[in-house]
Amino acid sequence: MDDDVWPVVMEALSAIQDVPNLSHQFGAKKRVARGGYSEVYRAEWIQSGTRAPVNVCYKVLKPPISNMPSDVEEMRKTMKHLRREMKVWKDLDHENIVKFIGFAIDDRNGGPEAALVSEWCSNGNLDQYLRCKGSCNRMALVLDVARGLTYLHGRDSVVVHGDLKPPNILISDTGHAKLCDFGLSSIADGMTTGFTSSGPAFTLRYCAPEAVVTDNHVKTTAGDVYSFACTCAMVSPHNS
Repeated sequence: MDDDVWPVVMEALSAIQDVPNLSHQFGAKKRVARGGYSEVYRAEWIQSGTRAPVNVCYKVLKPPISNMPSDVEEMRKTMKHLRREMKVWKDLDHENIVKFIGFAIDDRNGGPEAALVSEWCSNGNLDQYLRCKGSCNRMALVLDVARGLTYLHGRDSVVVHGDLKPPNILISDTGHAKLCDFGLSSIADGMTTGFTSSGPAFTLRYCAPEAVVTDNHVKTTAGDVYSFACTCAMVSPHNS
């Protein structure tokens, strides 16, 4: 490849030592979603010593194709942030938080592919789930989200989600809500440089006003609570 961004991505991921490296452990993949900075696949994780593969979420990073020095430097900052977020995510252990499994660096169509790997939630995100199962226990789902958010905010090192909204709330095989993509919204800012938009990566409908009007778009626990309230309003049966 003739750009300088991918070497930055590969170098940063290759240097990670305290997050599981799952490279070359995956079988069939099926794309289920695509966004500005990633593609999401359901992938078969073939673990050594196990008979049957396990379905996992395989999120492929899609950095901009550029050799502009400014873009390369921005990607270097983004990858530094990503490494930090991965270390935080791997230490989280709660039934209402999507479990982070590791990362992978593989070859695809003759080029490199970098991906984040997490548990697979077969019922999709909250928005999709409510459309398919409108008669589900909505209060139970709201309580799941509240428990997950309380866990993030109650840690000694507080974790701010920063982009809480229905697409970032997944529903497990057993029908429980789990938070995902916390902290990764700011990473998307760097990923979208020169690719889609360099604006803040959040959804206005669920974003606290102070995060919009301030220049640095600071994400706070109070902002998470605002986003939670907006999510509750969406989940309400009166909004269906």
